[in-house]
Amino acid sequence: MRLWVALAAILATNGPALADSFAQAIAALRAGDIGTGAALFDTLAKGGDGDAMYNLALLYHQGVGLPQNGDMALYWAWRARLAAVPKAVALVALLMPDAAKERRQMVHETLMAEAEAAQTNGPAEAATNFVRLALIEEGLAAKPDILQIYVWYSLAAALGHPGTAALRDVAFSGLSPKQAKGAQARAMSDFAKWCVTQRTDAPEACAVMTADVAQTLAGNG
Repeated sequence: MRLWVALAAILATNGPALADSFAQAIAALRAGDIGTGAALFDTLAKGGDGDAMYNLALLYHQGVGLPQNGDMALYWAWRARLAAVPKAVALVALLMPDAAKERRQMVHETLMAEAEAAQTNGPAEAATNFVRLALIEEGLAAKPDILQIYVWYSLAAALGHPGTAALRDVAFSGLSPKQAKGAQARAMSDFAKWCVTQRTDAPEACAVMTADVAQTLAGNG
């Protein structure tokens, strides 16, 4: 009971008026029906609810309603962070120091595969996804690819994602002179490649970038 009281104090709530399933999950946990609460949060989390992801991570971390599992706790904590749940930043920071190299690698590979599979979305979603890719690489890779991180932030900034221009510039400042020399060209090339995946929702800049990259390649041929 003490464990549940402590957990109840840090559960995320889904806005002023909880959605039915989310409210049912909270009510089940508060009533002591922890199995039902965990199952509902699992369904919601897999459906994309960020607050449910956070709560599911807590349940796995503390072993409430589900067997304690560090892999799943870290995975869902990171999913919640990538979904911009404020409390998830602190939860990730709590879980990361005790996460073995193998656990971090597993979560890194899983999240990267999920994010890469979503890269063909429209501009706004793609920009958010580029930020997610950069965060995953920065936070979980054993040896982060700082050049690729710069490229992802550069693409997100080009697509208008708030705050990413500053992150792009910080990433650029960490590049070696050799990396910095080709970083912007790589960002342009990757932007052009992303444009190719867009059919009806491509920004007008895609036509400009595609032409510029083609002209550059022709000039270097």
